[in-house]
Parts: sequence; structure tokens; C-alpha cells
Amino acid sequence: MNEDNKNKHKEDVNKISNLANQINETKNINKSETEIIPKENNSTNENEPKNNIDVNVELEKIEKIQQLIKDKNIDKLKFEDCLDIMYKSNIVLTRNKMEELKEMGSIGANEFVTFIKPFIINEEEALKNMITFFEIWDVKKTGYMHKDLFMPILKYFGDHLSDQEIDYLQK
Repeated sequence: MNEDNKNKHKEDVNKISNLANQINETKNINKSETEIIPKENNSTNENEPKNNIDVNVELEKIEKIQQLIKDKNIDKLKFEDCLDIMYKSNIVLTRNKMEELKEMGSIGANEFVTFIKPFIINEEEALKNMITFFEIWDVKKTGYMHKDLFMPILKYFGDHLSDQEIDYLQK
């Protein structure tokens, strides 16, 4: 990484940090000085039991996936078969997980289901989470987010967009 890229990266990280501080200041602006502000528990414990809706959604999707596999009538799934099944089941993988799946070569049905099971989500819950995430970063509560704020978020959270992808989005 050259010096300009390092400086740009540091600037982007500082922007995100400053914006996070602004959010915290905005949230607490109406609190009196003597009022105790409760600490929010934002931790995610993957060992917590899922609620019945999530379990039902997961079971329905797994049944659909197993039926799609059965319809293919083959013992081993090629990467293209896996993509077809994921597309029909509305399951999205990160770039890294797609590469990992591709490197696995031909895999059995159970191995495939085990691999994609963590990516089976309750779509209603995911939408609520996205809305909440947007609301957190929409500091001025306008319903809009400036691209100078949105681009670093895309770059440094989730599946980390490359500089080339960021440049494409900014066009």
C-alpha cells in the first residue's frame, strides 16, 4: 500500500470514528447532566436460542433447499448447481464465502446444506436490521445519507468493498 492510500485509509477511518462520536452526542443531547444514561447491550451472542419464527423460517428454507437438491437428481453438486440452488432459495454469500464454496469443488448435499445454513436468514428481521443500521448513521434524521459517509461504511463494514468498487459506485 503506497503512502497516499495509507493516508486516505486513515482519513476514512477517522471520518467514521468522528461520525460515530456525533451520533453518540446527538443521542444524548436532551439528557440532563445528572441523568444516568444506561449502557446499551449491543453484543450479539450466537449461542442465544433463536425464536420460533427464526427456527420455522430456517426449517422451511432447508426443506426448500433439500427439495431443489433432490430435483437435480445428482449425488455431488458442482459450484454452478450450488449457485442455482442459492439463487432459487434467495441465499446470499459474501465474496469470501463464494470463493470458499468454489474451492470446495463438487460437494454432497449434506455438506452443502451445512455450509450455507449460517446464511439462512429471516428476511423480515434482516430488513429491520438494515433500517436500524441506516437510522443510526442518519445523524440528522433526514432520511438521506451523504455519499461521503456512505462510501466509507460500505468500504469498512461487512464484505469490505475494494477501492475499484468504491470508484465505480461514485460515478
